[in-house]
Amino acid sequence: MTLLIGLVSWLNNPGNHPPDIELIILNPSDNYTPGSDIAVSAIVTDRDGDHLDYFWHSQGGLIAEPENPNTIWELATSSEPLSYESITLMVSDGKETSTRIETIQVSKGLIMSGYTYFAGTTIPVPGAEVTIGKFSTFSDHTGFYFIEHLKEGYTDVTVSKAGFDTYESIVHVDNPKSTYHISLTSTLKTREISGRVRTVDNRTFAGLSVVLLNPDGLPLLHKPILKSSFHL
Repeated sequence: MTLLIGLVSWLNNPGNHPPDIELIILNPSDNYTPGSDIAVSAIVTDRDGDHLDYFWHSQGGLIAEPENPNTIWELATSSEPLSYESITLMVSDGKETSTRIETIQVSKGLIMSGYTYFAGTTIPVPGAEVTIGKFSTFSDHTGFYFIEHLKEGYTDVTVSKAGFDTYESIVHVDNPKSTYHISLTSTLKTREISGRVRTVDNRTFAGLSVVLLNPDGLPLLHKPILKSSFHL
């Protein structure tokens, strides 16, 4: 069958040779976690020296510049670990088109988890949107968050919630299960007071840590957190 197709192609384009896609190169060459940016290129030859047109395609992610010989394949963040994804390259010389498919296995990646707290306390901040790299989640009612599929190395962390200051930092992901707690500040939900701490017999103490919380029993998200600044 292949010989017959080749004969038909030659009869339609006598003297022409289709492009030869010798190799598709992926960088990095392994550890393809969901959301990975993979540099793709190909070694292609054409015996007739024709101008070649390239087109990359993948259902498992986005191609930055699909008509360039060298481009970036952004693996979908929804790709399932241990599943397989593929990228297809089609090269045309204007008369004939050659196709080659490269298949990879998606890696599991690393995990980062922790809690979102009011700064200076262990009071949870639920409903905060935590973004690490390309992945986002919301902290639960205890302030706990959990993000997986991360690559090893340094990556950006952003946390936001209405009424709170945006948190931005860089975290180093280096363990299969890493822990990273986040302290959030808020100019709307925080007030400052100052004063002196004395005993009933009017003696002062130095070096005390004082934290004031809402005494009226209302939910913390609806009342200010008082940050003390005492002169002792």
